[in-house]
Amino acid sequence: MAISQHRKFACVTFGAALTISLTAACSSSSSDGADKAKSGPYQVTGMFARSGLLEAVGTNCLAALRVAVDTVNRSGGIGGRQVELSVVDSKGDPAQAVAAAQKALTGSQKPDLFIPGCTSVEAVPVAPILTEFQVLSLSSAIDPSLNDPQKYPDHFQTGVSLTSLIATVVTRLTRDHISKVGLVVPDTQLGHSSQKEYAKQLSSAGIGLETVQVPGDATDATSQLDKLRAKAPDALVVGINGPAVVPVLKARTKLKWKVRLYGDTNTSANDLTSLVQPADLENSLMEYLPEELKGDPLSRSSAVTLLKNGLLSRLGGNILFGLPTYSAVFNTLLIAQAAAKIAKSTATQDMVKALESLNQTPTDYIGPDSIGFTSSRHSVQWPVDHLVFAPAGSRSNLVVDSAPVGS
Repeated sequence: MAISQHRKFACVTFGAALTISLTAACSSSSSDGADKAKSGPYQVTGMFARSGLLEAVGTNCLAALRVAVDTVNRSGGIGGRQVELSVVDSKGDPAQAVAAAQKALTGSQKPDLFIPGCTSVEAVPVAPILTEFQVLSLSSAIDPSLNDPQKYPDHFQTGVSLTSLIATVVTRLTRDHISKVGLVVPDTQLGHSSQKEYAKQLSSAGIGLETVQVPGDATDATSQLDKLRAKAPDALVVGINGPAVVPVLKARTKLKWKVRLYGDTNTSANDLTSLVQPADLENSLMEYLPEELKGDPLSRSSAVTLLKNGLLSRLGGNILFGLPTYSAVFNTLLIAQAAAKIAKSTATQDMVKALESLNQTPTDYIGPDSIGFTSSRHSVQWPVDHLVFAPAGSRSNLVVDSAPVGS
């Protein structure tokens, strides 16, 4: 399992498509992979919610990207070009995201790389525009509609894929002999995609499903949970990243419903202990990366330590969200740097081809051992055993409750 966020890249060859001599490959350090066609800074535009409902998410994701900029610039930049970051505000709104993207792409200098936010609210509506302008884009947004190389040939997903995170949940439910699930998702694009994927995978596993949706800005979810409770599921699964998770957790307590709750990585990304009372988290298991759990060897890696220190410095000592929120954004520039080394170019089409052959992960990458992009799949492939379940609570005090679900 490779972990990578702050490394200087070794002088190695990634991908079978590239064949160069050892002398040529290792003749220089900072110039290795330098773009023959372009010079000057490597222009990256990051679009995040700097205001609006998703401002906290946007601020935290931007901090991760700034740590990434510092990291890749210390190790030679991208294609031998130092990264220069511009930031635009999506306001956490699809229409505003589209307007911001259009303005950035029609300005005096088109970016070499566009990071279309860290939520599907931003990335999904902007993807067609980026395709029209033929701009390379890397995003931590996990909506499966973005993993469509024919429709979005220049877009790649760096986060835990929706398919993978749900597969881990279903594996755990099967292990715990759950026969019927009550699912709560938000009434958003990602929520709808999650419901569809849960239905597919639970059906294949022979597990029954009852689903309710809550508004993304819900303040009370008692009626929705009461409706689910009437269906008598064996377990409650919650997949909500955002404010709506609070009324859902509180409603379970209010109804005195003792059913076990499983939260996927969308739910565990929230700073739950600061949002709800301990009673609201009783009998709950959350899905996490092992790297964010105290005591796990991966949590003590130099890469994770460097990322956390960078975030703490930029966020005033307060890391609000789960590690996947940050690492997926951070990984975007590490992946781009690795692709430029393969392509010896930062031109969009050259980078796309290099990304599709990129298997070995950069040293500081946080995630599975293989990225797994191909010409037909532009999302990172996460094995089931790279996600674990632990009791809900403060990450600094987390202890894994059992072996990884894939074991």
